[in-house]
Amino acid sequence: MKSSKPILIGGITLSVGLWALNNLHLSPFPLEDLGVLSAIALGGGLWLLQKRDKVTPVSSILTFLTQEDVNKAITSAETAFQMLEKEAKNYDLASFKSELNQLAKLTDQESVKINIIGGKYTGKTSLRELLNQELNQTLIISENLDQDLTKIENQDNYDLILFLINGDLTDNQWQNLQQLKSLNYRVILLLNKQDRYLPEEKFLILQQIKTRVNKIIPESDILAIATKPTDIKVRQHQKDGTIKEYLEKQLPQFDNFVKHLTHILTVEKPQLNLQKTWRNAFFFKQKVKAKLNQIRKETSLPIIEKYQWLSAGAIFANPISSLDLLATAAINGQLLVDLSEIYQQKFTLDQAQNIASIMGKLMVQLGLVELSTQTISSLLKSNAFTYVAGGTIQGISAAYLTRIAGLSLIEYYQDQDITNNQENSLNLEKLGDKIKQIFQQNQRTDFYQNFVKQALKI
Repeated sequence: MKSSKPILIGGITLSVGLWALNNLHLSPFPLEDLGVLSAIALGGGLWLLQKRDKVTPVSSILTFLTQEDVNKAITSAETAFQMLEKEAKNYDLASFKSELNQLAKLTDQESVKINIIGGKYTGKTSLRELLNQELNQTLIISENLDQDLTKIENQDNYDLILFLINGDLTDNQWQNLQQLKSLNYRVILLLNKQDRYLPEEKFLILQQIKTRVNKIIPESDILAIATKPTDIKVRQHQKDGTIKEYLEKQLPQFDNFVKHLTHILTVEKPQLNLQKTWRNAFFFKQKVKAKLNQIRKETSLPIIEKYQWLSAGAIFANPISSLDLLATAAINGQLLVDLSEIYQQKFTLDQAQNIASIMGKLMVQLGLVELSTQTISSLLKSNAFTYVAGGTIQGISAAYLTRIAGLSLIEYYQDQDITNNQENSLNLEKLGDKIKQIFQQNQRTDFYQNFVKQALKI
């Protein structure tokens, strides 16, 4: 009969077997060497799994989409929804189906949705008011303080983005522009309040901005405006020798921008429609992915709990500390196989063993093993019986680290493209970041205390 858990059973059996051989004095090598030997055995060929993600360069300037590009995005969204349908049989997906059916409908809407984004006091309200007065088209113009439109909660699709700044770009603004570009948004970058600068200063600032964004925004889409210029103080000499002072209101300075915007909304409307439909497909796929990740996580958490206590039990029953690594790696390897099946990122048995060893090594390098053991040890000191009981600290620590490993894998898998599961290699740098992130999130004293209490009841 073939076992469905070969890593788990084989690893624990090997661990117990080596312990028995040692007691009978039949072990071919000293037990103190077993930790090293098991690490070597489980870590053999680890370099084969290491594959760093390729650095994706920022899209070339003004990349125009084709109908084929849009069709591919819609197909990918449909594939994602089919996966959701298969795994969410107990959920109502009517709203998803309705949204999916609307993706392919490219309609030339009369209204145009423009989003004006920028920080505080950049002139968003005054620009919106001016555009409503000057343009003869039906516009839906909104203002947004949050410049990150990649977040799911901000995914209201727009035809065009007007990005307002008052000076040179900040790092956050530069990152926002790159994110918008990655979503195929047409962005017009506007340096507002140009009246506050001398001509030489304005020229230098514009040149600095154009140089910095020249890979993602064309020079024609970078303009200087003044939506609400500062009033100028005028001193007028009267015939009687007195001087009269008053403030002279200045007209907005944005004629070139209005002409450019009108050209885009008329001549380039078909391209704006393609870009918007592409984003609709992308945003839909993100929603599907979020729902799918929620369902998969609900399925995964009970599995993690099962293996974390199994890990603790294996250490409790094994008085030879040098065999801990072997038993824990076997359990974590089987955990990885089970989780990878849920997230459609299947690994071979050898790969699962290697990855479990890699994760253990990462935890050691990050200092998580020592820190968790010290914390749990200090908590157990309040209980004299449990503190002196052999293997208690190691068992609970093993369970805790197994939980961290499982939660880290979930977070790692949730970032992957759900429609592309052909590559089973892991990005170790990203996985290490996830382990560190999850450990920090679960490092609170109250969490440790609850975890230890729960462990002592098992």
